[in-house]
Amino acid sequence: MDKTINFYNQNANDYTAETVNLDMAVLYKYFVPYVKNRGFVVDLGCGSGRDGEYFSQRGFEVLLVDGARKILEQSIARTGLPGQHATFAEFTAPKPADGIWANASLLHVPQKELPRVIQHLAEQLAKDGVIFASFKDLDAPFTDPKTGRYYNAPTKQQLLDMLHKSGLSLEQYAHVPDTTRPNVMWHIIVGRKS
Repeated sequence: MDKTINFYNQNANDYTAETVNLDMAVLYKYFVPYVKNRGFVVDLGCGSGRDGEYFSQRGFEVLLVDGARKILEQSIARTGLPGQHATFAEFTAPKPADGIWANASLLHVPQKELPRVIQHLAEQLAKDGVIFASFKDLDAPFTDPKTGRYYNAPTKQQLLDMLHKSGLSLEQYAHVPDTTRPNVMWHIIVGRKS
């Protein structure tokens, strides 16, 4: 995970420039309708802060969270939203979250640690809170030799099992193409704490 965090710290400017204006509307429909109106939302692995800013503009109270300090600082400065520097396993919500948005972020958690991290995030949710998470549909975990970024590769069934074992019920599952690279497919899961 350290090499992945280092990549985002070292490439914060370029990464933000590449992602800040991407249109994620197709993904927001898997999250916004499930979250309590004007509720507290955590943008986990916030990157450029694009999604947190979108949620804030729609009346949600938002906290930006990222393990890469430099990219988090840039996101806070750009959006004016509050932030917390923490890895996914270390993150503690200041109050129970009505929603946790983990778009293309938990895919960097080492595969063996993923069930524990999902359990930890479930514990950060309020009653009826939801978590959105997306994962690349890959054949096996790998580390990108060019960037040093690690990617896990859970299957649909493994993701559903992790939700269940964390005490979350499945609200929705989708298998969708990437918004900019149609040959890349993603698993999307939305789980609710009852």
